[in-house]
Amino acid sequence: MLKVRFAKKSDDFKKIGLLLYLTDPYIYPYWFGDNAQVGAATLAKLCQTKNCVFYYKNIAVAQLDGQIVGAICFFDDKADLSYSYAAQIENNKRTVDVVEGYLNGLVREQKPGIVNISNVCVFEPYRRRGVASALLQFVLDKYKNVDTIFQIEVVADNAPARALYAAFGFERVKKYFGFCMSKKLPCLLIQKRQQKQ
Repeated sequence: MLKVRFAKKSDDFKKIGLLLYLTDPYIYPYWFGDNAQVGAATLAKLCQTKNCVFYYKNIAVAQLDGQIVGAICFFDDKADLSYSYAAQIENNKRTVDVVEGYLNGLVREQKPGIVNISNVCVFEPYRRRGVASALLQFVLDKYKNVDTIFQIEVVADNAPARALYAAFGFERVKKYFGFCMSKKLPCLLIQKRQQKQ
């Protein structure tokens, strides 16, 4: 049976770190040099680091038969976020590029009433089974008692993700060239307005 819940301190952060790594085929391979093991280990460490977008309190996980099979990262303007934690990981040019060029931008642009959703991922064998939908619904339900704008950045050619978000009523706000070190990457900013229930 599928269960979605907030991540907790006793979770397998290596598995969550791998899920986070798998969410983006551009940023994380650039950051960690295509080394999924190093990327997953670093992201697992960040899941245990306060004031970080990837802190476990900003993550919900999906479990199937007791195993974590998916994760979603999200944060609002009340999250106490900073990127001073970058000093706790290997601080090289790529870390600075990703932290300053992308992640800090998410935090700097955070506004009241907006929830940023990122890093929605499901392990391959569990896709097309409603796991991503359940994760997304979990986040929407968390904010059902307040007027909220949910915001997601998605690569323009990621058709499965765009279809999922469209099914939940997300609409395109703008198209732009997103963060990618190797080339200009067409991305979409999509949003969903949710009225207090």
